[in-house]
Amino acid sequence: METTDTEKEAFYPIFNVYSRVGHVCASVQNNVIVWGGYRNDPDIFAEKYLPSTKINVYHTDHRYWTAHETTGYIPPGTSGACAVIIDHKLYVFAGHTRNGNTNCLYYLDLTTLCWTNLTPTLATDDENEEQGVHKGDINVNHKGDFNVDHKGDNNKKEEQLWPSPRDKFTMWSYKHRLYCFGGFGPNFTCDNLGVHGQFVYGEEGNGLSHRGWNNQLLVYDTITNTWTNPACKGTAPLPRAAHAAARSRGQVYIFGGRHRNRRMNDLHCLDLDSLTWSGELFVDGACPCGRSWHTLTAASDDVAFLYGGYSEEGVPLDDAWQLHYVSRQWTQVTVRERRPRLWHTCACTSDGDLLVFGGCENDILNYEEWSIQPNDVLSLRIQPARLQRLCLETASIYKEVTSQSWEILPKHLCEWLVRRQTIEELRSGREAEPNPVPHGAHGQTCAIS
Repeated sequence: METTDTEKEAFYPIFNVYSRVGHVCASVQNNVIVWGGYRNDPDIFAEKYLPSTKINVYHTDHRYWTAHETTGYIPPGTSGACAVIIDHKLYVFAGHTRNGNTNCLYYLDLTTLCWTNLTPTLATDDENEEQGVHKGDINVNHKGDFNVDHKGDNNKKEEQLWPSPRDKFTMWSYKHRLYCFGGFGPNFTCDNLGVHGQFVYGEEGNGLSHRGWNNQLLVYDTITNTWTNPACKGTAPLPRAAHAAARSRGQVYIFGGRHRNRRMNDLHCLDLDSLTWSGELFVDGACPCGRSWHTLTAASDDVAFLYGGYSEEGVPLDDAWQLHYVSRQWTQVTVRERRPRLWHTCACTSDGDLLVFGGCENDILNYEEWSIQPNDVLSLRIQPARLQRLCLETASIYKEVTSQSWEILPKHLCEWLVRRQTIEELRSGREAEPNPVPHGAHGQTCAIS
């Protein structure tokens, strides 16, 4: 079956996107959205934030990228933020910009590709009392600077309700809420959302003394547009950043991360209905070593997938593990493509593909050498692919024999095979062209955790 020139021009696939570190990603069915982060710019021999006006989408069925311009109240170039999707909106919170840590919350409408900058409204007394929140009087500007008013003035401003700025935290969704835990940034003691949680300052003399790690839980309600800092039961994890989290139904699991000079391998669970921490969960048998900048991705309702990170000894890691929620056991797994990654992203598609993108392959904290930032996608699996997917892949590989019969297949299957053929023709017909150097923002990126 021949593909027409019109069919080839209907979309413009990209086979090579810029490498990046500290970006965010989120999966939508079998597609993965990537935004933000920073990259090495060889022209200026420095790090550079990627343009924030554009999102890249990786199409897993046919292994190509598309680039999409966005409009609206576009966030600045950012690293170390987190993103989740609720109701077809990509929510992006906090991170590190050229002006330092930020506490801004945005969402991108995935239908219109228009950004909105959210300003929280005042939580009601009932909401505050229900989640153990105490009021305070704080003015917060967009740079994350705090001005505290201890006089109890009731003339609050909308900005007073924002959490403290931070990066390298974790975020997940449950029902219609966003949940954030931990991170690295300035102290939140003068923030009205800083009542519950601990803060540990960085060490003196290394540039971290004004920032530190926290174990605060923050909750954003997408319906009421309010932030809260609820009181939790049980024993919370130590303050940390660059840890990882995976949610299974009404429970979220937290693993690893950096606390002061330690990179930990402890496992904790938070029940999202009762807001009760489990305390450290001790497991029998093998366990991943202490690490930060790793990923922990929900691969199913029963299993999470851990990949890579940065070890206690400062070594980039390439190991892969499964966490079985019910038995709370770790199992090391062998993956086809095993390469070191840290501060990367990993997303699980609806077909069960685990896609690792970006990050760094060498020691990111060794400032005497240029960091290696790959731009390829590692496609990993810990469970068999669907039979239909395997059949389609086989029919595409042997198209010389099978293509004459594609038309008798159901329409959506025939279209899948035609699209795959079109992509392969385009891929073989031109070299993977580098995009023009992006005009991203210069500035100090934050690679400390």
